[in-house]
Amino acid sequence: MDKRYGKKTLFILDGLDEVSRELDTGSISTSAGSVIKVLLSQENVIITSRPYGPGPPRMDLILETIGFHPHQVNDYIGRCAPPGTAEAILTFVKSHSPVEGIIRIPIMLDGLCYGWKSIASIPGSEPTTVTALYKSIEKMLWIRDAIHLEKSRPGVCSPLVESDLRAATLRDIIPLVQAERNFLQSLSFSGLVGDVVEFDPAYRAFFQNHVGEFTKFLPQPKTAFWSSDLDQLSFIRTSDMETADEDRNYHFIHLTFQEFFAAQYFVERFKARQPLVFLSRKRKQKLVSPDLFLGKKKYASRLSVMWRFAAGLL
Repeated sequence: MDKRYGKKTLFILDGLDEVSRELDTGSISTSAGSVIKVLLSQENVIITSRPYGPGPPRMDLILETIGFHPHQVNDYIGRCAPPGTAEAILTFVKSHSPVEGIIRIPIMLDGLCYGWKSIASIPGSEPTTVTALYKSIEKMLWIRDAIHLEKSRPGVCSPLVESDLRAATLRDIIPLVQAERNFLQSLSFSGLVGDVVEFDPAYRAFFQNHVGEFTKFLPQPKTAFWSSDLDQLSFIRTSDMETADEDRNYHFIHLTFQEFFAAQYFVERFKARQPLVFLSRKRKQKLVSPDLFLGKKKYASRLSVMWRFAAGLL
């Protein structure tokens, strides 16, 4: 890098924690790790990272981003909530402090507004914890996906409509999307353990070719997951829509959704006393008992949010 322009250039490194593996001692010789090291040593750098992410040797100023401010949350609900629901949503948010904090994340606020009619369909059934809120949003997004994927009841040819799905419970909906849910759970867990949040074509191809091994201890679906359906899922997205399907990188709509699905994967295997099957950082398949994994990783900072979700799911 030409040092003449270093002081005149502002470098923005977004999501440094997501490439923390490139900064590990064992992998710093990689080209990506070397480039990141050079960028971190520049005069003018803005970095975004989760608290556990690696930082440069010195930082002049540290700020915490908190998403929407309270007045922005109020404005968003007033403008985007379904007609006649804004007041009820605002009352609910202000009376549940855990929810009040999490819906500062834009995608969570959008999910709350979108799914409010079903979330509050039964008086007193509103979620009171962050995990419960994610489960409610999960249901609403699976409803959206089941419609897009034209899911139907067993033995019925016509696809289900939104009114049928909204009246159903999450337990009713899960069998319809079992293949997709299995894929997301196992993918999210492997990614989280392997420090992968951006799933490139090579990673997805390897995972897809061995998906039967990664999901063999999960409830078996009646139909297999089609990789071409990835674009139909609300929980995961790509920034490369103009490229061919096989060349796209994918990531979860928010890292907390990857952590939520990873927690589901762990909890369901923990309850069933079945092993965890996942890809390691070196992209080798591993099979570990939940008890052993918990004993080794319970204090891993990268998994802290996953463990919080797991506690809420147990």
